[in-house]
Amino acid sequence: MDTTTIDDVQIRHAEPFRAFLQRRGRRYDKKSRNRRGDAIKRLWVLPSRLYKYAEELGLPSVDAIIEQNTLFPCLSRFLGDADQGALIRHHLFDPVDMISQIVGLTASLAPTLNWAPGICLDCQSEDMRTYGHTIWRRDFLLPEVRWCGRHNAPIFHLCDACLRRFATGTHFDVPLSRCPCGQPLALRAKTIHRQEREVALGWQRLLDSAFAPYIGSREMAALINNRAAELRLIDDKQISWVRCLDFFGSQRLRGFSNSIGFRLAGKPLQNALLGKKCPRHPIHAILLLVALYGSWHAVEELLLDRSACLEELDDEMFAEEDL
Repeated sequence: MDTTTIDDVQIRHAEPFRAFLQRRGRRYDKKSRNRRGDAIKRLWVLPSRLYKYAEELGLPSVDAIIEQNTLFPCLSRFLGDADQGALIRHHLFDPVDMISQIVGLTASLAPTLNWAPGICLDCQSEDMRTYGHTIWRRDFLLPEVRWCGRHNAPIFHLCDACLRRFATGTHFDVPLSRCPCGQPLALRAKTIHRQEREVALGWQRLLDSAFAPYIGSREMAALINNRAAELRLIDDKQISWVRCLDFFGSQRLRGFSNSIGFRLAGKPLQNALLGKKCPRHPIHAILLLVALYGSWHAVEELLLDRSACLEELDDEMFAEEDL
């Protein structure tokens, strides 16, 4: 069992740090609010001042918290060195301005709430057997994740009213099998297509810091660029929009990509296929990889083959700091 003991309350593996503090009955420092008032979101998805809390609560390793209780292991794989450094500073110390934009977590199906705690009922059952109680899980904090890859099961969330209460700071200590208001939980998506399952598999795999730790934004950009060239979506550093329209023309693929705020067209797609800019938003990048290679399994095989991931990009093409 992977936990860190603090009195009679333990922080569980994959439990968001904010959820652990909530379960322990401790509130975050009011200074965590920023000018736009999105503190609640950042405390769950992008927590800050972890060094301070680790000292106060007697946690032995802030590094372990970042690896096991934040989204850093996946987010960092799509960021350049400078932006990775900004994210680490944000987690360890005071909040970094514009951190949501830096890591790409700004596009969303719901513009006013681009995070939401999700619930896998099979994860709940597993947690009850393991811990004797349920926990919120970092895997399902992004609303774009609609499937549990570990259990091959759909993700549920709170009803709209409870979700609004949650977003404004109401404490729901642990997830339940029904909404706090007593209503049934709502499915994040009524219909789950194959691409959504594949993306969820990739997301949960990349959250594991031990999985292919050598993978960064340059390697991700190289995988996208190499496959685009193989498929002749690009030729001599020029994009073929006719072939792209045909390749990405599936109604289901476009429906899913549009629902998560990622248009498979225009400048963002062009920059990604040409190897100039790896998409920052992890779900967008994973979807593009899955679409290009056909499945997450195919992508994972390449990620585990270090030589396939370390092919050099043209430095003049790759613009890491201009993403």
